[in-house]
Amino acid sequence: MHISDINGLAPRAYTEENTERQLGVFARYGITTVWSLGGEQEAAFRVRARQNTTSLRHARLYLAGEIVTSKTPEEARQVVAAQAARKVDVIKIRVDDNLGTSTKMTPEVYRTVIEEAHHHGLRVAAHIFYLEDAKDLLRSGVDLIAHSVRDTDIDDEFVRLMKARNVPYCPTLTREVSTFVYESTPAALVVAKRNLKKAADAGLLVVMGTDSGASPERFQGYFEHLEMEMMAGAGLTPSQILRASTIDAARAMKLETAIGVLTPGAWADLAAYDRSPLQDIGNTKSLSGVWIAGNSITR
Repeated sequence: MHISDINGLAPRAYTEENTERQLGVFARYGITTVWSLGGEQEAAFRVRARQNTTSLRHARLYLAGEIVTSKTPEEARQVVAAQAARKVDVIKIRVDDNLGTSTKMTPEVYRTVIEEAHHHGLRVAAHIFYLEDAKDLLRSGVDLIAHSVRDTDIDDEFVRLMKARNVPYCPTLTREVSTFVYESTPAALVVAKRNLKKAADAGLLVVMGTDSGASPERFQGYFEHLEMEMMAGAGLTPSQILRASTIDAARAMKLETAIGVLTPGAWADLAAYDRSPLQDIGNTKSLSGVWIAGNSITR
């Protein structure tokens, strides 16, 4: 998701105050850790730098900096190096033509981004739409598929490529709900839900994500609960959805020893419910308490 792009009804404000306020919104909805895949500026890096403390009272933040949009391999190397110097947690690229309205990043450029990022010890998350783009990115070494394959059904080759390096698949079904207004269910959402079920049945590392906060109508916190309900609508069980939202999400972030688990030594980031989400994932809306680093969050 995204954090600092939202500032109520006012213009975007990339300040520490705004970043912490929006992280507080997530916390009050029971979302204790967020991974922002692009757009955060220096204030967010400063907030991240002081979060490993027992006094923390908002959601944890891990982030990409600027989304890499380079046109040439040379430019891509420079941008990735600059992002590495900022100590981002991940590099983000977009390989999408926005339904034919823009030009995709070329394979030559995204392969350079992946190569350069790996040189700096960083993983690359790719925004995609089309199956063939996703497969070529996987062959090129991309580390996370962000957003569903939405043009056609995933196939055996896609599953094999994903499993080869246990690449996470983040469907973000709610993104389609917030992006368009339509009189009937769009085909892309139908395909996305079908592909999510296929991915889960194939044993891929499915992780919950929403792309919330990229614009005001993508409601932070609320969309995470809606996403889990949509995942259930795609055929996933409550247990699968809860894992995708906790331990498997943490595993995708390489943070599974510290967050997303109830084990000695992990941060005491907890959400409590009046009704069991294992019986009905909609019961996440019965949230009765949130703790981050053992600190009760006022709701």
